[in-house]
Amino acid sequence: MNTPFTPEQLTACDRGKAQEQQELLISELNHRVCNILNLIRSLVEQSRHDAVDIATFTELIGGRIGALAWAHGNITEKNWGPAPLSKMFEDETKAYLNQERGRFKLTGRDVLVTPNAYTVVALVIHEMMTNSAKYGSLSERHGTLDIDLSTAENGDLQIAWRERGGPVVAQPTRRGFGSSIIERSIPFELKGSADVRYEPAGLEADFTVPSRFIGSMSKDPAFEFERLAKMKPHSEPIGILPDHVLVVEDSMIIAMNTTETLKELGVASVDTTGDVAGALAAIRERKPDFAIVDINLGIETSAPVSEELARLGVPFVLATGYGETSAQVINSPAATVLCKPYGKAEIKSAILSEKSSAAPIN
Repeated sequence: MNTPFTPEQLTACDRGKAQEQQELLISELNHRVCNILNLIRSLVEQSRHDAVDIATFTELIGGRIGALAWAHGNITEKNWGPAPLSKMFEDETKAYLNQERGRFKLTGRDVLVTPNAYTVVALVIHEMMTNSAKYGSLSERHGTLDIDLSTAENGDLQIAWRERGGPVVAQPTRRGFGSSIIERSIPFELKGSADVRYEPAGLEADFTVPSRFIGSMSKDPAFEFERLAKMKPHSEPIGILPDHVLVVEDSMIIAMNTTETLKELGVASVDTTGDVAGALAAIRERKPDFAIVDINLGIETSAPVSEELARLGVPFVLATGYGETSAQVINSPAATVLCKPYGKAEIKSAILSEKSSAAPIN
């Protein structure tokens, strides 16, 4: 006959299981963080081969890290589960096409991609989109990009990339790190395939992602693609910059970089602070024309700052590493969210999407 556990024994047992689970979660988190940091370090090292100057290097590495961040955000939004492929394309077209989404056509059926494959595919798509915007069909006013997704009989995902209306295409004489990402990542890491063809009429590519990384959508798989293809372009940017910007950020390095970026864009005056009290004092001393406000400031949140800016009618954006689903983002009057890590292009876009007054943008 089994002897029942006493309440004290049950409590000790529960504590032991909770501690064991916590240690397992911490170990898994540590593993993922170390992996992503090592990947970023490798991207930095390898990207230097493609850069001819510091500005080019900054643009290259910033875009690649941004693609990783978007991909990471999409899969963590699903509790580290499979994420829709359509969201990946939406992120990239948002970054590169802006007001010209009509030149991009996405057809096929949406699928879910597992986390261990999502970042791999995201980097490939980012490199393809970057090349198209710089040298391919999207670099010309009337160029177009058509992407078709289909599923083979064995369940493999097939991505067909077709560019038309751009400059005459020729086989590149130099193979850079970006080309290696495009041609080798999916075959090497996912055991799929990549076939890139430099046709005179436009670049063509076919990628195959094995079925073990692909899942079905629970809703109509064509819905997201139809919405993305018919998405209306953004309204015309207002083309002006604020004169004085307040940056509320508790990381000194991020605050310094944001300040430098704002001044490079042409903002005349930038004030920075790392806590709520400092931000409220700065607002009282000089009302800003615009503000970039980090949601989490160490042991406090920036909610009082957001409320004060909204009360004064000051346009602002929220900066966060938690994505657009966090409670403060949902409850905030801010129209725009800057998801970390953000760079010059994201800051510029955020400012131009708001009603700020000042000098013409450079």
